[in-house]
Amino acid sequence: MLELWESGARPRSSGNESRRGFPVAKRPLPPGVDVVCGGGRIAVRPGLGSRQKTLGRLHELVHAVAHDRVAREEKPVRVREREAEATTFVVGAVLGLDAVGARDYLLTYRIEPAQLRGALATIQRLTRRVLEIVAEPAAVEVERAA
Repeated sequence: MLELWESGARPRSSGNESRRGFPVAKRPLPPGVDVVCGGGRIAVRPGLGSRQKTLGRLHELVHAVAHDRVAREEKPVRVREREAEATTFVVGAVLGLDAVGARDYLLTYRIEPAQLRGALATIQRLTRRVLEIVAEPAAVEVERAA
């Protein structure tokens, strides 16, 4: 199970060993960085609003699901960021979250509409995968820390 919640709240294990937990912690991050994933952890900039935290975690979840070490070596950063942000935009829309910064984020990587159209099959596949993960009962049933 990929954990998308703050430390101290834990979803129950789904028993699916192909997924790993990613503890979430608040910590200072470089300017312009809101959420980052690395070393099996997701770090969130303190003071970030709940919508941006959720979208940032979803973005990092896409990276965790789609961009393993091999993909990081084979796919340019522009492609990985396009896949992650476009998928986050669609998943956010399904969940009722408006990803208002997605357009600007994609523009920073010089992503054009034709590139998005060419990646629709990948974005659709990743969207299904991420929605399956976040829709699992274990993903929404959160145990309170004692």
